[in-house]
Amino acid sequence: MLVDTNGVENITIDNGKVKTNRWGKGVLTNVPSYYRNRASVDVKKLLENTEAKRPVVEFVLTEGAIGYRKFEILKGIKLYANIRLSDHKYPPFGASVRNENGVEIGIVSDQGLAWITGVSPDEDMLIQWGNKSCKAKVPDVTSGSEVILPCI
Repeated sequence: MLVDTNGVENITIDNGKVKTNRWGKGVLTNVPSYYRNRASVDVKKLLENTEAKRPVVEFVLTEGAIGYRKFEILKGIKLYANIRLSDHKYPPFGASVRNENGVEIGIVSDQGLAWITGVSPDEDMLIQWGNKSCKAKVPDVTSGSEVILPCI
């Protein structure tokens, strides 16, 4: 079974049975055929700047099959952001924060607060709610920072 971690290296899978290479790929061996199998990221061993959006995958292989499963791993800084619209109001509760690839990286809570993970400085983000949206740019800060993000 070939596992993929979005190009993120050194991700430990199944209690150390596999560690991904520099391209974020690894191979699970001795996977039984015709049984429901499960592979999981060892979330306790993730580096500070990585997060697993989907740490567990299930699969069933037929005899002689080579399977492929992708884990949604985000790599980048984490921000505690206060998102403000151009009229100084906040996006509504539950608005989705997405990265340039369309992956949800946060959800807006009360008064525009959001915990955002897996972003890089100067990366564009899209905040969406209903049929409305706005864009914000990640500032050049360290992980865990609190920032005010203007959303235009």
